[in-house]
Amino acid sequence: MSSNSVGYILGFCTAVCLVCSVIVSSTAVGLKERQEINKQLDRQKKVLTLAGLMKEGQSFSAEKIQQLFQRRIRPVVID
Repeated sequence: MSSNSVGYILGFCTAVCLVCSVIVSSTAVGLKERQEINKQLDRQKKVLTLAGLMKEGQSFSAEKIQQLFQRRIRPVVID
């Protein structure tokens, strides 16, 4: 088959698309847990900033943020 034929071009495009979709989907599945952890950490940082325990733009390690959040913030459910 010639490299300029329609069949070759369509086959090549299909193969590239399949390989790329497998890479993207496996990366998304592999990073899902890390994304959830980062989402929770971001919420905790926002709460600490609003509570005045952290300044806007200040950076702490994930362990320090979780420690501050657990020690200083008490969740309350209001009905």
